[in-house]
Amino acid sequence: MDIVLADSATSWEVTSLVETPLASLFRHVINLSFNTGGYADSIKVNSETSAIEGVFTPQEYDALDAASPIHATKVGAPDRTVIISLDAPRKIKKIRIKQIMYADYSEAELAIKEGKFNHQYGMTSRKYSTRAVGSTPQPPVKMNAMMADAYADYQVGKSWGLDVDKIEIYRVDGDAIADEPTCTVGNNDEIEDFVSARFAVKVTDESKNYANLETKHVLEVIVHSNPTGPRIGIAAPVLEGETHDVFEYFWNVPGEIANQADTVPIGKNPNEELSKALTRYLNGRFNTIFDDAEDNEQLPDIPDNINVDLVLESDTPCVFDATQFKINYTLVRQRSSLPYKGVTLQEKAVVRFSGNALTTEAVTIEIPKNVEVITANLKTEASLGGKPSYVVGNMQPLTASHRTGINIAEDRWIAQSVSPDKAIRINGLALGLMNLEKETELLVELHEDWNGQPSGKKLFEAKIQLKILGERIWSRIPLRDSIPLATQSYWILLKSAKGTALWFTRNGGVEPVQVLQAAKEKTPLKKINALNGVETYYTFFSCCTHGQVKQAPFELTIDNAIVPPKTIEKDTISFELKDVLNTKLGRAEGEGIDSVTLLLSSAFSGLVTVYPPRIEYTTNVA
Repeated sequence: MDIVLADSATSWEVTSLVETPLASLFRHVINLSFNTGGYADSIKVNSETSAIEGVFTPQEYDALDAASPIHATKVGAPDRTVIISLDAPRKIKKIRIKQIMYADYSEAELAIKEGKFNHQYGMTSRKYSTRAVGSTPQPPVKMNAMMADAYADYQVGKSWGLDVDKIEIYRVDGDAIADEPTCTVGNNDEIEDFVSARFAVKVTDESKNYANLETKHVLEVIVHSNPTGPRIGIAAPVLEGETHDVFEYFWNVPGEIANQADTVPIGKNPNEELSKALTRYLNGRFNTIFDDAEDNEQLPDIPDNINVDLVLESDTPCVFDATQFKINYTLVRQRSSLPYKGVTLQEKAVVRFSGNALTTEAVTIEIPKNVEVITANLKTEASLGGKPSYVVGNMQPLTASHRTGINIAEDRWIAQSVSPDKAIRINGLALGLMNLEKETELLVELHEDWNGQPSGKKLFEAKIQLKILGERIWSRIPLRDSIPLATQSYWILLKSAKGTALWFTRNGGVEPVQVLQAAKEKTPLKKINALNGVETYYTFFSCCTHGQVKQAPFELTIDNAIVPPKTIEKDTISFELKDVLNTKLGRAEGEGIDSVTLLLSSAFSGLVTVYPPRIEYTTNVA
């Protein structure tokens, strides 16, 4: 989401006077509005995609103009002199004196049309008013009548101009005017290097005599103002008439800047400082909203927009010429999804696994609809029993769609041939099973291969207890001691000691599944059948990472899509949910909240703590 203030040459006048107890300063304020989308609980301003480029440049203004940032006063003095006073020493650039014009009535006529004649030339307003006075309306005054009445003054220029040749500028110390002029210039000509807070003006005419200068003849005093201490900050918006209390200045240059290239040097533009300052301010607003709601035992009310003022300042009037000014931001949702805007309370979730089978637990998170996810980081803390293990092979969750398998009974063994791709050391295995009777007990063994049969050395044996009828589970069998497996054939054998069960199968098994039977106890097993083209559901757990890809002790899926871990640091496991959430949310139109179910599956015993994900997003709502 972007706030674009300037994407080409744009100038802002830093000329609004702000009176403070100790000094005066000048500002230009730009209000920024950040759309929260109604459901964000913080905002991140991106420094990489935000940009502020521009320079502070000098400002020239007429100090006698009522709209100027700094006003000068003019008073008459003896010897046909006018004294100009400013608030502080300023660089005087030009002075313009009204000159006599002996043409026709065109200038007076223009002044009359613009409504400036009476003010500019001292004529009586009441006499020529076209407005009603009291209850008696006055007839409009004819142009010819006004021109005729002004004729005498107009011809000799008594009240509106002087014969000007040169302007002399004198320094003033207290009430004393210097004997000699500091500089002499032509009317409205540029003045070189004259800085003063109070000075006197005299005018000589074409005959080299001093003209009878009055305050009304001094029309313009042009002041040149360099940026001084230019700075950029942010502030909380204020009501009209109130003064901003700047929250933070994130960029400044000390002293007076005569060379505009010095104000925002190339390579030192404050993009990162701007982004950090805005992020701190915006999230401070969110924190205040949540804290106030908690203190008052109320639901937080997140506004649709949060505003902040960007403040450009200088100790003197100046201009900021922007070439690029863009603020890019993303919305963030993480704060335990507090129950505002109808959203249910969602703190961190703790799920428990029994460890005697592969079980699945669900955690629900909530995210606004119709958004594009930029990043979505899910953090979990796993506290699961047993030694660290890494799944070797496919251990997809078992669902109602799994319906094919081999019946496990007491009168025969079912043997699955396995051949590790790499040498590994295992500390457990798991089988995909479904109990067919109320209570079932199974026997499982792992044998070395001997001439293509499970007649080699028995590596381990164990019992499996199945109690819930019809439950599809991954039954995990931990090993007391780890077992090294080479890149050769081994056999997993399974039979029932009590009851019956189904060992799920899938297509594509390279090695056959054999049905074995012993004539007597402790006699060699005899092959009675082979099932080609199928493979039972099994997997190993490895106690080391050698030759293996490190995996979490649980599996995370969203909408049947497996989400691989992003990082595994001891018990802390994080996931990036961006792609799977965008796929899901791409189908969720409109406004409001969409619930997303996270499925966690594990064959370990213990707890997994799931923290609210940190989701950065932008809204797609126009």
